[in-house]
Amino acid sequence: MRILALCTSSVCLGLAHCPAVAADDANEIKQAIPADSAIMRADFEELARSPTAPNPSKLQDKSLTLMLLTLRVKDTKQARAQFQYLTENPPSPSTLSAELYRDRPTGKRRILLEPVTFLHANRITEFTCKVSGSQATGTVSFQAPQLYRGQVEYVAQRVGNKWFISEFILSAYDLHIVRAKDGRWKEKQSR
Repeated sequence: MRILALCTSSVCLGLAHCPAVAADDANEIKQAIPADSAIMRADFEELARSPTAPNPSKLQDKSLTLMLLTLRVKDTKQARAQFQYLTENPPSPSTLSAELYRDRPTGKRRILLEPVTFLHANRITEFTCKVSGSQATGTVSFQAPQLYRGQVEYVAQRVGNKWFISEFILSAYDLHIVRAKDGRWKEKQSR
């Protein structure tokens, strides 16, 4: 995995070359991405039980994962760079579900360990971060081998001592989602 952190005080070749505060910030932001991009489990299970194609407008939380699940994939160079399935046809729901919805069987019980997301930590292949005060911007690239790959822009905010992702952007798809005050994701309306 390649990580590039851009610090306001200097341009860095990687986290090892950044001032300690910026490197810590970049690491914390990167660690926030899987959970902040995740679909709520209840929404994912509702989609999984739906007899028809999912309609994101019926769900309250427009997370990045929900938007990718319902995305009409485009066949342009810019769109393919931002998100594409690596299969000839869209993957089967069971294949995609197994990747997104990870658990660990422990005897007769299932323990859910990770958020339901396209951007699991071990699927992040490249990460850039430019920290400026209490805001950071960058891109995160991700890939599930033989299944999908993409790259999304993000904006992160620091509140107190904690970073969280406040926006995700896929410009080729005219997709810009923002975290509302209630913590749910909403589509940002074009002007």
